Amino acid sequence: MKKILLPFLTILVFNLASFSQNFVWINEFSYDDAGNDDLEFIEVAGTAGTVLTDYKLYFVNGNDSLTYQKVSLSALTIPNQKNGYGAVTPTFTQGTLQNGPDGIALVYKDSLVIQFLSYEGVLNSKITTKGTQYLKSTDIGVSLSSDDNNSVQLTGSDVFAPSFTWVKDLRTPGSLNANQTPQPKVTGLETIETELNIPFTVQKHKVTAAANVEKIYIYSLSGNLVKSLNAEESVDLASNIYIVSYQINNVLKSVKVLIGN
Repeated sequence: MKKILLPFLTILVFNLASFSQNFVWINEFSYDDAGNDDLEFIEVAGTAGTVLTDYKLYFVNGNDSLTYQKVSLSALTIPNQKNGYGAVTPTFTQGTLQNGPDGIALVYKDSLVIQFLSYEGVLNSKITTKGTQYLKSTDIGVSLSSDDNNSVQLTGSDVFAPSFTWVKDLRTPGSLNANQTPQPKVTGLETIETELNIPFTVQKHKVTAAANVEKIYIYSLSGNLVKSLNAEESVDLASNIYIVSYQINNVLKSVKVLIGN
């Protein structure tokens, strides 16, 4: 890993593939159906062809913030269902998912938390045994109650999961959702070695997107979206390390940005 020092800004250059940002996310789930909760499922979506060997789902207990179940995705490969994206549903024992407030995390290699969602409340958890600090979940904002017909799911039209919206709608396990259209804007991943022509500026704690960029996405190191910016929009960030993703010539690029006091 190289470190390039710039005024007000530290860019930590890395291989995007090593961060496992091949666009994988939790796309839909059902946790509370009528009776014995025998219709539970969790759907994971992402870039077609992605082999999910190194991914797991962690179920997080809302009472003690500890992981109470892990589900391996190792036998699954994401199919191409629409615009180069697709969805899969791993198998796990029915009745396992608790009814909330509880959480689900998507974890890479048992250490990197790609996504930490919760339902019916916000959680704080280290999630994995390798975690050194508590992570705050993203509450999806919709819920289920003894519902055999619907699930909670993402809807919208964009490239990144955080740009979609959580809704309650008819369940579609194993398929992209009815009102969801991932856009085929990203055609590949590129290793970043000496990328300095970044389409944003940082002055003190303010990040500003350049005029010639469609959108940039700012993530925490845990993989949660902090903010998305359109061209010439700005945001003030607290001191921390962030991952900033953007597109150049239909290729996704990402850099780590250290914002300090």
